[in-house]
Amino acid sequence: IRSIMYFKTSIALLLAGSTAFAKEEEFKVHRINYEALSSDPLHMENTSILIGDQLSQQGLVSITGIPGFRQTKRGLMTHLHACIMDQGDSVPEEIFQDGTVRRTIATVTLPGAGAQPVTYATGETLSESCQSFNEHLDSFRASVDEATAAFAGRLSFEMGSSLPTPLMSTSDGSHVFQDIKEVVAAGDHLEHFHSYQKAKVDTRAAEKETIELHADQGFFIAFSPGLVVSHKENNAPDLSQPLVESEGFYVKNSNGHRSMVQFSAEDDLIFMMGDGVNQYINNGLDDSATSMQKKLRATPHAVSLIAHDDSLARVWYGRMILPPKNAYSAAMNTTYGDIRKLLVDTPDAKVSPGLGCSSMDMRALSGGGEASACGEDELLCWARCMSLSEYNVSGSTCADQNLPLQCINPRDQFSSGSFHGDYYPACSSSAEAVTPYPEIPAPAGNCAAEWEAFSTDSSYDHRFDLTTTANDGAVLMWSVVNGSIKARLAFNNTFGWLATGLANVGGGKNGMHGANVLMAMPGGNYSAATGLDIDEGSSVKSFVIDPTDTSFRHWQEPVGTNPNAQVVSSECFTELIFDADNINDIPFNLTGTDQMIWAGNGDDYFMGYHGLNRARFTVEWSTGEAYFGAFNAEENTVTSSSSGGQFTLLTASLTAASVVYSLML
Repeated sequence: IRSIMYFKTSIALLLAGSTAFAKEEEFKVHRINYEALSSDPLHMENTSILIGDQLSQQGLVSITGIPGFRQTKRGLMTHLHACIMDQGDSVPEEIFQDGTVRRTIATVTLPGAGAQPVTYATGETLSESCQSFNEHLDSFRASVDEATAAFAGRLSFEMGSSLPTPLMSTSDGSHVFQDIKEVVAAGDHLEHFHSYQKAKVDTRAAEKETIELHADQGFFIAFSPGLVVSHKENNAPDLSQPLVESEGFYVKNSNGHRSMVQFSAEDDLIFMMGDGVNQYINNGLDDSATSMQKKLRATPHAVSLIAHDDSLARVWYGRMILPPKNAYSAAMNTTYGDIRKLLVDTPDAKVSPGLGCSSMDMRALSGGGEASACGEDELLCWARCMSLSEYNVSGSTCADQNLPLQCINPRDQFSSGSFHGDYYPACSSSAEAVTPYPEIPAPAGNCAAEWEAFSTDSSYDHRFDLTTTANDGAVLMWSVVNGSIKARLAFNNTFGWLATGLANVGGGKNGMHGANVLMAMPGGNYSAATGLDIDEGSSVKSFVIDPTDTSFRHWQEPVGTNPNAQVVSSECFTELIFDADNINDIPFNLTGTDQMIWAGNGDDYFMGYHGLNRARFTVEWSTGEAYFGAFNAEENTVTSSSSGGQFTLLTASLTAASVVYSLML
């Protein structure tokens, strides 16, 4: 049995290390007592307890004093990780870029039908920990449901006549949703119970965040702040050790400062605005000064955890509130239910910025079972239902070989199907679970201090900063010289690969499929199983990305002659330099605009996934004007392609969205 002193030391290390990712500034969340939230506002002296600094400036509030909730929450969370572990490999699992492993129980609360049951892999025979978890579950969810209804009712009252009535309706107008309260009551509430562990990580991964800065895709979320639970060697909760509030949750406040939120035991539920406020609340406010003060703020947030003893787990609950499925979105000319379905069905998509999101890096949550409802000729693989017939396999052909049908990668490692990467259905006896690619060694120097100088070069006439709050940083510099583009793409990362080129307008993955690109690689003789041979030396070559298959192995043969280009790299940065008037005989439009893409990877030598280091953007070479997305001058709109078709956003100031299919906190 571990001593209390050892437990406290482990907790201290877990909590203290996360501060490396933020400014030394603490964010103090505004707290509202549940009694005040649920009281009749007409009988209160202060009729505005949500609008103002709370939700308009910061975008989140804490609700305290929910009757009986603290005890119920701690009883449930104490047994969450143990219950998850008792269910074995059937629980969805995801490994983040910093090595953190997240395991999830998902469910949903539906309008009219109420809270849907949690499905356990062991059926009706529950382990002791799952029994304890289940004993608290109904009471816990009922309290969250009541608090959510009280929050929605109060918010409806405070927004008042500033919003149109009705707030939403069906496409034919046969049913209306008068206000926020009715919208929330008629929407699906998607729920996740998460367990996080970060027991082992190398030096380079330790520098990364667990979950990068983002805003969530729903109207708002209600979440229970993370708690750290200690466990015995058999994964049973160690009841002799207290639950401790987890640190490592950061927000970017309205002043642009990135700060850690210090939660305490009194914080029962946090209500935090999602990107939905920009889709169907803020854009409906009238233009009076009073209404403009009620504009709600979607809160950018991130999570940073550090390695800890494997007896510890960070447990968390969140509920995402979605608009009614049958409510009509005039901007998208379809229902919110259809928008959501496309988000879930489009795997790791570079989805149109108008598609359920109005800014970069939204996260969408899948309810229980939604992502794994595959057909008879399909297998959940690469985060989507993949056709078995396309890969010439089936359950029967695998059975004939006495082999299981699995989702595997070229290294013959099996996946649960929820991971992004090069996976496909196959008959395989592999018992080796997915492991990350071997990583490029981390830089020893202070790269951040040198980036500004590296990304600045006055010898070029034009410069477009491709850096966002989500990526590592990149800058494109260019001049037009004698009918040719002389350009330099600087990347704030080590050299795994770096590419830019002409987007395939109308192509899948936001113009990536079928794109013509210049790609710099640090080696050659590529194998999907072993990666690049670094001894071959670096090169820059022209490629055409496959029209349907993303993985490099499907389009690894270069086309045409070698371009007039070179790549230069250091332990901190990479730069792709080229001088060309075309890519693969497709000329640059020197008198107009070109739709471009860029992407880079500084993590591995396997031509691995670029993560958020990518974008589609438009360049007018001669004037230096550039912007994210694709601009249609006739319609004054920004557009972006996805595998679900082309969608249009109403303003030209918004950038392409990246959608990941789970609520991340």
